[in-house]
Amino acid sequence: MAKKNIEVANVENTKAAIENENELSTSDMLNAYLANHAVEHYCAALDENEEEINAILEECKKENGIYWLYTQPAIDGKKADGTPYPTQEEWEKANVEAVRVDKIVGKQWYKRPFTLGDARGVKSIINGYDRYHAALDGAKKSLSKKADDGKTAFACMSKEERERYIAELLAMNK
Repeated sequence: MAKKNIEVANVENTKAAIENENELSTSDMLNAYLANHAVEHYCAALDENEEEINAILEECKKENGIYWLYTQPAIDGKKADGTPYPTQEEWEKANVEAVRVDKIVGKQWYKRPFTLGDARGVKSIINGYDRYHAALDGAKKSLSKKADDGKTAFACMSKEERERYIAELLAMNK
């Protein structure tokens, strides 16, 4: 069987094969094919818009074949069975390539490098991206609601309470 020239998305495996002057194995070629067609397979399976998915992946792209996977790990707490989750320091030590992104509503979000292998990898990247942006939107809505509640409370204050409140705010800003 003749070997086909396949553009390989998993750069790490390709570099190793080239450096060792090895031909790609059947398994390597299969993995390369799956990686190169991951978006196509994902969109076909879930009836998603390929342009939209590619736009999200482009936004998450770290380098060729490697993407940022957004995650908000369970840290500094306990599981339902009582066993502890890792501390933030332990999690960061175990995930040295992870980068802190945002702290949203008291929870730390990270992005970590993720090698795209197949349609399930696309799903992981898209889900992480969607969860992160949903958390951002939720935090904005929560802040907006608190601001609106504050305006309502201010409107309900007597003139003396308003003056006292404004004086407190001005004193805090000095």
